[in-house]
Amino acid sequence: MKHMLRGCVIPVAMAAISIVGAQFALAATDQANTEIMLKFNESIDINGLENLTFEDPAPSTDAEGWVDFCIRGIGFTNFEIQFDSLNGDGAYILSNGSTDIPYQVSFRNVSGGSFSPTNEGVALNGQILQNPGNCNGAPDNSTFEVLIPNANWENPNVLSGTIYTDVLTVTVTSE
Repeated sequence: MKHMLRGCVIPVAMAAISIVGAQFALAATDQANTEIMLKFNESIDINGLENLTFEDPAPSTDAEGWVDFCIRGIGFTNFEIQFDSLNGDGAYILSNGSTDIPYQVSFRNVSGGSFSPTNEGVALNGQILQNPGNCNGAPDNSTFEVLIPNANWENPNVLSGTIYTDVLTVTVTSE
């Protein structure tokens, strides 16, 4: 009987060790990380540009006009703005096809701020984005000014009663 009992104890002890080992195997863990990201792709919105017409400016005065418009964007904080004259090549030019009238363009990035002179075809960089988002329903936050000095238009060659035009292209690029 002694041998029988000894023969039973060893298998029962082995079975108990196997069950305990199985419980530990079920408690194994693993982990991994995942990154959560909120990303904004750069986008720029320009709105509110209007045609600017100077009609019969007063003698001995500069012809001056302003266009208020909106610049907004997402995914950047600084931008550059460039003004390009269709008739110009390094200068802003109004033309009737035979006579050219130079003019000037300045830019103001914030209402009430000062104007910065621009050069045709050269970006004015380092501008701070005033308001993120888009221009849908948003107020204007930028202005460009056009100045035609009276010395450039008040002469017999220009005062012939014809129309002088240019197309000014405004390009805003994130920095």
